[in-house]
Formats: sequence, structure tokens, C-alpha cells
Amino acid sequence: AFKGADAAYLMLPPNPVSPDFRGEQDRTTDAIVAAVVAAGLKRAVVLSSIGADQPTGTGPIVGVHVLEQRLKAVPGLSLHILRPSFFLENHFANLPMIKHMGINGGAIRGDVAFPQIATADIAKAAAEVLAKPAFTGVEIRDLLGALENRLANVRTGVERRQALASATPSIWPLTGWISSGYGTRRDPFTGGNDFHPGLDISGSTG
Repeated sequence: AFKGADAAYLMLPPNPVSPDFRGEQDRTTDAIVAAVVAAGLKRAVVLSSIGADQPTGTGPIVGVHVLEQRLKAVPGLSLHILRPSFFLENHFANLPMIKHMGINGGAIRGDVAFPQIATADIAKAAAEVLAKPAFTGVEIRDLLGALENRLANVRTGVERRQALASATPSIWPLTGWISSGYGTRRDPFTGGNDFHPGLDISGSTG
């Protein structure tokens, strides 16, 4: 199926009505890995999930954990693994409840915040990598939707503050005294009031 491909997009299609959900996941993984090996595929973008780093205790996410590990073991295969958070589209299943009861119920408390992402944004992330498949080794990217953007903004703000702090003097450049402070002062050249955006430090000659 992958013969001649520069890269492929791999995923486990869910079958929620399967009587052997985990067994079906593993059989699908066997088929995917066999096809990758037969084609000699060199690169793959893999749809995984937040929590796939854990081998147990995550329900159906264990299936994509197994998929990741099996693909990592294929010689010569480079992977770009996408681990998205909760799909926004999962809320569609609650539309009848919302319509008839006026609530959106679930197993998560209403006051608990958690990252969510639209499947279109996952597709965009995968397409951007597949358009220029130059990755090597194993790359793992968490996809956190709007939370990812907020974290990026926080990171930018911290970096700006760090840059400002590193450029701000924290020691006296010489032994002396402050001859003109920060703020409004009489301009030594014009004699009028002016704002002085710094400190003047006087010292001995030499």
C-alpha cells in the first residue's frame, strides 16, 4: 500500500462497536507495520494521542502506545508522532442530551479545564509535515489546541522579560555617587525641566 511513497500518514481507525476493541487495535497495528516494512517506507506521520507515553491505565489509548512502540522498532523508519488532546468533535455525541435536557454531561467535572483541539487543526499539522517530509529519527509533538497558543504567548512573554533582565545593569559600573537621578530634573544644557531616563553616576578621575 505504501510502495513508492516518500512518506505516509498512519493511524488506528477506531471501531467503538467492536466486541474486541483492544484486540482489533493490535491486529490493525500488525497490518500497518507489515505494510510499512514491505514497502521499505522511510518516513511516517503518526496520529497518536496525549497519554500514549503510558503503557497502561489509559484505556483505548494503550492501542496507540503499542502502535508507536512497534513503529519505533522498524529499522530505517523516521517518525513524526502527533499526540493531540481531546477532539472537539467528540462533543457531537452529546447533542441529543444538550437538545433535550439542556445540559452537556460527561465523566469530567464541569469546572475542570482540559485542552481540546479540532480535527481540522490536526489535519493541518499533519499536512504541513507531509508536504516537506524531511524529518529524521523520532519527533513527538503534543497538539493542545487553544492551550498551545496560550502557552506560546506565555513563553514569548517570559523570553522578553528574560531578555530585558539580561540587558538591565544589576551592579554599579564604578565606585562613585549618583549625581543625577531617574525622573524629572533641570536639564543641564537648557535649564528647563526635562525627563531623565537614567542615572548619572559620578566618580573620581582616572
